[in-house]
Amino acid sequence: MPHLRKRVLLTAIHKAINWSPAVGLFGLRQVGKSTLVKSLVEEKSGLYKTFDSAAVLNQAERAPVEFCHTPHLLCLDESQKAPWIFPVIKQLIDEKRKPGRFLLTGSIRFTLKKDVREALTGRILLFELLPFTLSEAHQLPPANFLATVMATAQAKNPASALKLSFEKLASRQWRFQPTQIAKHFLLGGMPSVCFSRDTEQRQNWQTTYFETFLERDLPLVDSSLAKLNYRQGIALLRQLALQQGNPLDLTQLSQHALVSLNLVKKIVTALEALSLIDLIPAEASATNSSRKREVQWKDSGLWNYFMQIKPDHALLDSALLNLGISQELRAQNNSLTTHTEWLVYRTRNGGLIPWIFRGGQNTVALTLSLNEVPDAYETRMLTRYVNQHKHSVGIVLAPPRTSIQQLGERLWVLPFTSIFEKS
Repeated sequence: MPHLRKRVLLTAIHKAINWSPAVGLFGLRQVGKSTLVKSLVEEKSGLYKTFDSAAVLNQAERAPVEFCHTPHLLCLDESQKAPWIFPVIKQLIDEKRKPGRFLLTGSIRFTLKKDVREALTGRILLFELLPFTLSEAHQLPPANFLATVMATAQAKNPASALKLSFEKLASRQWRFQPTQIAKHFLLGGMPSVCFSRDTEQRQNWQTTYFETFLERDLPLVDSSLAKLNYRQGIALLRQLALQQGNPLDLTQLSQHALVSLNLVKKIVTALEALSLIDLIPAEASATNSSRKREVQWKDSGLWNYFMQIKPDHALLDSALLNLGISQELRAQNNSLTTHTEWLVYRTRNGGLIPWIFRGGQNTVALTLSLNEVPDAYETRMLTRYVNQHKHSVGIVLAPPRTSIQQLGERLWVLPFTSIFEKS
């Protein structure tokens, strides 16, 4: 059962509760936030209350200080529905700064609104719960490919260390078959979808999901978005699905949804705040590089609702491969103990490095090839990038049957299945 599967983020939240007076958990609606915090509250003998309940909302509004005052951990679910509660939490924390007082969840990033941001600054540790990874879905230890490569890049002799690491990788049995990976790419990691075997049930759930998302969730971020009708919203999301892995084009979204450019800007901001998409900043280290942010959906199953890619085409579709790899690398990046930024590098003449992860001086840059033996044309940009950045490692991710190949001192070709491995 989905609710019995342990989430990797649970360990980090445990530590945060023991250190910080408030911990916040945000993420896509129905990604599993409530299930996770309920198990935590039960373990900590705390108190769980949800603002989905009108009675709880009324109780909190009548006497907010008394409502929040408890000697045990207080979990407030769907806290974005009661923004006036955050100043009260600030007051109580300032009066008694004790670890583990509040656990807050929300479908909207808490720092979106200025008053909430000011109330929480310095008082809360924030976490994003992402959709299930392939490892989580199968209840296996999380993949740590990115962490291993980042750590190896810091070695005194990175070329030798990388060779040893990848030789060990090649000698082991893969944890997942390509068919398992393809299925995960198609279904995504939303609990109600990825664990359901009924295709019709999954599609009905997704249809209802987007109806609620457009009619209820968007106006919670910005009340002016209530005037967006369902047909316009679906048209915009369908066009945004087509922009997956490409620079954001607001004009195109405006034309397809038949709404003003100003309203489109507000919608895109809300979609990012609601964790439906990421807008990846550009690496602008060259004069001919694009400065536009790149669209990345947070869940491939929600994205595929609009694309309708079939199972037999899953590992042949470059957009789905791009998104599936992005999901796994995002999850691994979120688990790193040091801050690592995800950037994309795109030139105006078509060159692309979709995954650049930079932590301090160290950088891992990855590209995707659909050929088992990438040619010089495919690798030229990655080669140039690695040569220009001293503390970097370049990796070409290729089809599953690809043999691990060394193209240069810090440049390798690996099957994309490698990123799902545990060292």
